[in-house]
Amino acid sequence: MMALRDLSQQKILNAIKKKRGNKFGAKKRVYMGMKFDSGKELARWKDLRMLEAAGEITMLSRQDPFPLFACIMSPMVGGYARTITPEAVKVGDYVSDFCYQDRDGNLVVEDGKGLGKKAKGKKRFSTRTAIYNWKKRMMLICHSIQIKEV
Repeated sequence: MMALRDLSQQKILNAIKKKRGNKFGAKKRVYMGMKFDSGKELARWKDLRMLEAAGEITMLSRQDPFPLFACIMSPMVGGYARTITPEAVKVGDYVSDFCYQDRDGNLVVEDGKGLGKKAKGKKRFSTRTAIYNWKKRMMLICHSIQIKEV
Protein backbone atom coordinates (compact mmCIF):
# COMPACT_ATOMS: atom_id res chain seq x y z
CA MET A 1 0.00 0.00 0.00
CA MET A 2 1.36 3.40 -1.05
CA ALA A 3 1.76 5.97 1.71
CA LEU A 4 -0.06 9.30 1.43
CA ARG A 5 3.27 11.14 1.15
CA ASP A 6 4.41 8.92 -1.72
CA LEU A 7 1.09 9.48 -3.49
CA SER A 8 1.38 13.28 -3.34
CA GLN A 9 4.99 13.12 -4.54
CA GLN A 10 3.86 10.94 -7.44
CA LYS A 11 1.18 13.47 -8.40
CA ILE A 12 3.81 16.23 -8.42
CA LEU A 13 6.14 14.15 -10.60
CA ASN A 14 3.32 13.37 -13.03
CA ALA A 15 2.40 17.05 -13.27
CA ILE A 16 6.02 17.96 -14.03
CA LYS A 17 6.27 15.28 -16.72
CA LYS A 18 3.15 16.46 -18.55
CA LYS A 19 3.96 18.76 -21.43
CA ARG A 20 1.99 21.97 -20.98
CA GLY A 21 0.65 23.66 -24.09
CA ASN A 22 0.31 27.37 -24.76
CA LYS A 23 -2.12 29.01 -22.35
CA PHE A 24 -3.93 30.64 -25.28
CA GLY A 25 -4.14 27.47 -27.39
CA ALA A 26 -1.59 28.64 -29.99
CA LYS A 27 0.56 26.04 -31.71
CA LYS A 28 4.21 26.76 -32.43
CA ARG A 29 5.23 26.81 -36.10
CA VAL A 30 8.57 26.54 -37.91
CA TYR A 31 9.12 28.28 -41.24
CA MET A 32 12.47 28.42 -43.06
CA GLY A 33 14.27 27.50 -39.84
CA MET A 34 12.58 30.27 -37.82
CA LYS A 35 10.32 29.47 -34.87
CA PHE A 36 7.01 31.29 -34.48
CA ASP A 37 4.74 31.23 -31.42
CA SER A 38 1.57 30.84 -33.49
CA GLY A 39 0.18 30.41 -36.98
CA LYS A 40 -1.12 33.98 -36.83
CA GLU A 41 2.39 35.28 -36.13
CA LEU A 42 3.76 33.26 -39.06
CA ALA A 43 1.05 34.57 -41.40
CA ARG A 44 1.85 38.15 -40.36
CA TRP A 45 5.56 37.53 -41.01
CA LYS A 46 4.77 36.35 -44.54
CA ASP A 47 2.60 39.46 -45.14
CA LEU A 48 5.36 41.76 -43.88
CA ARG A 49 7.96 40.00 -46.06
CA MET A 50 5.76 40.69 -49.11
CA LEU A 51 5.44 44.36 -48.08
CA GLU A 52 9.21 44.55 -47.71
CA ALA A 53 9.73 43.00 -51.15
CA ALA A 54 7.29 45.56 -52.61
CA GLY A 55 9.23 48.41 -50.99
CA GLU A 56 6.40 49.46 -48.66
CA ILE A 57 8.49 48.83 -45.53
CA THR A 58 12.21 48.45 -44.77
CA MET A 59 14.47 47.03 -42.05
CA LEU A 60 12.07 44.23 -41.11
CA SER A 61 13.15 42.24 -38.07
CA ARG A 62 11.58 40.09 -35.39
CA GLN A 63 12.04 39.35 -31.70
CA ASP A 64 13.87 42.63 -30.99
CA PRO A 65 14.45 43.29 -27.26
CA PHE A 66 13.72 46.74 -25.81
CA PRO A 67 15.04 47.42 -22.29
CA LEU A 68 12.50 48.95 -19.91
CA PHE A 69 13.73 51.37 -17.26
CA ALA A 70 12.22 53.08 -14.27
CA CYS A 71 12.57 56.56 -15.79
CA ILE A 72 13.18 59.74 -13.86
CA MET A 73 10.48 62.31 -14.54
CA SER A 74 11.78 65.87 -14.43
CA PRO A 75 9.44 68.89 -14.43
CA MET A 76 9.36 71.20 -17.42
CA VAL A 77 7.00 73.77 -18.90
CA GLY A 78 3.82 72.08 -20.11
CA GLY A 79 4.37 68.72 -18.46
CA TYR A 80 7.14 66.30 -17.55
CA ALA A 81 10.18 65.21 -19.53
CA ARG A 82 11.37 61.59 -19.49
CA THR A 83 15.05 61.17 -18.87
CA ILE A 84 16.93 57.92 -18.44
CA THR A 85 19.85 58.68 -16.16
CA PRO A 86 22.75 56.48 -15.03
CA GLU A 87 20.75 55.98 -11.82
CA ALA A 88 17.79 54.57 -13.78
CA VAL A 89 17.00 50.98 -12.92
CA LYS A 90 16.28 48.36 -15.56
CA VAL A 91 12.96 46.76 -14.65
CA GLY A 92 12.54 44.35 -17.55
CA ASP A 93 12.53 43.82 -21.31
CA TYR A 94 9.86 43.94 -23.98
CA VAL A 95 10.48 41.62 -26.93
CA SER A 96 8.59 42.68 -30.03
CA ASP A 97 7.04 40.28 -32.50
CA PHE A 98 8.04 42.50 -35.45
CA CYS A 99 9.81 45.82 -36.05
CA TYR A 100 10.15 47.73 -39.30
CA GLN A 101 10.30 51.20 -40.79
CA ASP A 102 7.34 52.48 -42.78
CA ARG A 103 7.60 54.65 -45.92
CA ASP A 104 7.91 57.81 -43.79
CA GLY A 105 10.86 56.35 -41.86
CA ASN A 106 8.85 55.83 -38.65
CA LEU A 107 9.72 52.85 -36.48
CA VAL A 108 6.75 50.49 -36.16
CA VAL A 109 6.69 47.88 -33.40
CA GLU A 110 4.04 45.18 -33.80
CA ASP A 111 2.70 42.61 -31.39
CA GLY A 112 0.30 39.89 -32.46
CA LYS A 113 -2.78 39.88 -30.25
CA GLY A 114 -6.01 38.06 -30.66
CA LEU A 115 -8.69 36.18 -28.86
CA GLY A 116 -7.78 33.07 -26.95
CA LYS A 117 -9.21 29.64 -27.58
CA LYS A 118 -12.90 29.30 -26.73
CA ALA A 119 -13.45 26.80 -23.96
CA LYS A 120 -16.54 24.64 -24.09
CA GLY A 121 -19.51 26.69 -22.89
CA LYS A 122 -17.41 29.79 -22.24
CA LYS A 123 -16.68 33.04 -24.04
CA ARG A 124 -13.37 33.78 -25.74
CA PHE A 125 -10.88 35.72 -23.67
CA SER A 126 -8.38 38.43 -24.49
CA THR A 127 -4.68 37.60 -24.80
CA ARG A 128 -3.75 40.99 -23.35
CA THR A 129 -2.34 40.00 -19.99
CA ALA A 130 -1.60 42.38 -17.14
CA ILE A 131 2.16 42.07 -17.75
CA TYR A 132 1.69 42.84 -21.46
CA ASN A 133 -0.36 45.94 -20.63
CA TRP A 134 2.35 47.08 -18.21
CA LYS A 135 5.10 46.55 -20.81
CA LYS A 136 3.05 48.40 -23.43
CA ARG A 137 2.79 51.42 -21.11
CA MET A 138 6.50 51.21 -20.28
CA MET A 139 7.39 51.19 -24.01
CA LEU A 140 5.44 54.44 -24.41
CA ILE A 141 7.06 56.00 -21.34
CA CYS A 142 10.66 54.87 -21.90
CA HIS A 143 10.93 54.84 -25.70
CA SER A 144 7.92 56.91 -26.83
CA ILE A 145 6.85 53.92 -28.93
CA GLN A 146 3.18 53.02 -29.31
CA ILE A 147 2.91 49.26 -29.92
CA LYS A 148 0.71 48.37 -32.89
CA GLU A 149 -1.47 45.36 -32.09
CA VAL A 150 -2.33 43.12 -35.02
